[in-house]
Amino acid sequence: MEEKTREEAKRKRVTEKKKKKKRILEYLQQLQDKVLEEEVALLKGTEGFQIVGPKCKKASLGDDADH
Repeated sequence: MEEKTREEAKRKRVTEKKKKKKRILEYLQQLQDKVLEEEVALLKGTEGFQIVGPKCKKASLGDDADH
């Protein structure tokens, strides 16, 4: 009888650990989804803007006299 009780307690602990792990993974997935949504919103907000920096330089091909 005592061994049966131990087995049940062990199964219960294993089940609880699995449930906890599943909840943590679901929570992490929700956080990741939220971060991705925020990144998309930020990227959409930057449409039409250019990065500040040097302008494009024309590469000379051969002699400058040709230009």
